[in-house]
Formats: sequence, structure tokens, C-alpha cells
Amino acid sequence: MEVRNKILRSRETSKSGLFFGIILAKNEGHIRSFEVGRLRKADFFFKKVWQKQVTLFKV
Repeated sequence: MEVRNKILRSRETSKSGLFFGIILAKNEGHIRSFEVGRLRKADFFFKKVWQKQVTLFKV
């Protein structure tokens, strides 16, 4: 939980944090409304690397 919170906070300050925050949000099955627009833009990226990212990123 602590790691997740740190990553979600880092989303606000860094591009990589944004990507990781979205990955976590998708993984948990609830995406905040303000993230939906960004998620649609990046969705093609996640479809290609989703399995790899989730495997590497499980905490």
C-alpha cells in the first residue's frame, strides 16, 4: 500500500509516474474520470506492453 501511494503521488510530478499510476489504476479496475482522456491517448501503448508491465510491476 505504501509503495502504491508513493507511485500515485509521483504520477503528479513525472511522466513515468503518470504511466505507472495509470497501470495501477487499470490493474485495480477503477480509473478516475480525469485520467480517462490521458488513458485513451496512451491505450495503444498499454495494449502492446500490458503483460510485460504488469509482470514487472506487481508489488
